[in-house]
Amino acid sequence: MALANLLSFFIGGMPMCHGAGGLASRYRFGARTAGSNLIIGTLFITMALFLGEHLMAVIYLLPMSALGILMIFAGGQLSLTLLDMQTRKDLFVPVLVLGITLATNLAAGFLIGIAVAYVLRSQRLHV
Repeated sequence: MALANLLSFFIGGMPMCHGAGGLASRYRFGARTAGSNLIIGTLFITMALFLGEHLMAVIYLLPMSALGILMIFAGGQLSLTLLDMQTRKDLFVPVLVLGITLATNLAAGFLIGIAVAYVLRSQRLHV
């Protein structure tokens, strides 16, 4: 992804990230090998080459509800990480980040979560 971002710069591309959400949704729908990344990459490149400037018109044909369903499945898959957390101290930071994110925004939740996790790890705070 880093190489693609560097190379796309020269043709006017925007930097992007294909983070855990996309990978989690594909995993949830059955993709278990690296071949799935090759398949979707090939599909995207083929669509870009053959559809060109009309690609966005094709993408807009997809209902937004389909994207919403993918996001629900990706979020559900990513939230399974909480099952590995056994102690109250382990659960404190994710619950704190969730609460702050819902109350304000993701950036505030992230920054406060990082700070609290650091303080918890240094044994200065006990929950």
